[in-house]
Amino acid sequence: MYAQKVSTPGVMLHPVDLLLLSEARKKHLMMIACNAGDNLELESPRTTILNLCPSLYDGHDAVGEPDLSNPNTWIVVFCHPTEGKCEPDRLLHFMPGWHKQSLGETEWQECIASADMARASILQDLHTRVRDASPDCEESLFQELHETEARFSLQEELQKMNVYVEDVLGDGNCGLWSLIELMDCGPKALRERDLFSKSDAQKTMRNMRKEPLILNLWKNCRSLCYICQPIHFVVRCCCDDVFICIHVY
Repeated sequence: MYAQKVSTPGVMLHPVDLLLLSEARKKHLMMIACNAGDNLELESPRTTILNLCPSLYDGHDAVGEPDLSNPNTWIVVFCHPTEGKCEPDRLLHFMPGWHKQSLGETEWQECIASADMARASILQDLHTRVRDASPDCEESLFQELHETEARFSLQEELQKMNVYVEDVLGDGNCGLWSLIELMDCGPKALRERDLFSKSDAQKTMRNMRKEPLILNLWKNCRSLCYICQPIHFVVRCCCDDVFICIHVY
């Protein structure tokens, strides 16, 4: 059963799962799908999901409208782990984001300065390694440089829309790591210490996978195919003999 699969660490969760986990914590989830060729936009899938499939919300109340200045509004970016923007069916990685309105001008500038310094240092190191590389290493280093520049380009594009992002581990649990980062005390660039220790974060991640609202959602589901179209989220699941298609606009 698919419910058993999603309860296993390392199995990718989907936007509808992150939405429900956020709502259960009284947070309003905003998402940015990084589709190649599209302008990036903040989208809130909650209203359409609630209208099309209210049973997803059985057992808890939906939260109010999003407010980008409110820390109770969470932002998750859906992208490719190495390329940043890509075709919709290749979106595989989640990252947590914070809007400038929620951080305030001072903290926003501090985050951006930290990110700019980190990117410059990484690119300088990569260019040095490419310059000094032996012929048998050049191809892999050029590929690493290309992927790094693509990720950094996405980060800079997000900054232009007043969203600061920090990457998380791409181990199949990135959606949950993103939510755990949003539950912590703001971006890592601003923290004196993490709210969660590494062991606490691991335990929280495993527990979130086993929350009843996630297991109940997929308890009759034998398989799942997830497709993310430009600015739209489409979830299809085969529940026994009933085919459910949720289009989130």
